[in-house]
Amino acid sequence: MQSAHSRPFAVRELSAQSASAYNRLFISSGVNDHALPGTFLTCLFLIFGAALADNDEALSSAEGAAVSWLKLTDQGKYEESWNQVSSRFRNAVSLEDWTKALSAARGPFEALVERSSKSAEFHRELPGAPDGEYVVLTFDSVFTKKASAVETVTMMKDDDGAWRLSGYFVR
Repeated sequence: MQSAHSRPFAVRELSAQSASAYNRLFISSGVNDHALPGTFLTCLFLIFGAALADNDEALSSAEGAAVSWLKLTDQGKYEESWNQVSSRFRNAVSLEDWTKALSAARGPFEALVERSSKSAEFHRELPGAPDGEYVVLTFDSVFTKKASAVETVTMMKDDDGAWRLSGYFVR
């Protein structure tokens, strides 16, 4: 028979005296052999639950920033929308180029009628982008001249910790 030290969960194989000592030790500390797997699962839940809570907060914050940014574009405030993009985006795309691109993308659809959130996903890596914190959001949208559109908004956590636009696509 193996000792209790080499197989701490093998209480059934221990003598009655050893098992009794084992139970007294773990019961006095608030743990028993049946609770150990549950304790392990609880620890995992706390670790991963905290990460999920952080992701939930990121999703919520990024979505709020995305909706604010979309309102600017809905109102035709393209220059103000450019001021709300990430620093990397501003360094890559001039205000003039941004205004032209956004006018070409949104102009034919005309005014927004309705928008509803479809999905939001947190990522630390995206193809063609440096590692960081990203949230990719999709919205089902209706415009006066486009009955069904999907807007994809990519937000990134900027150097100052604020969520800002790093990509926009409408189809």
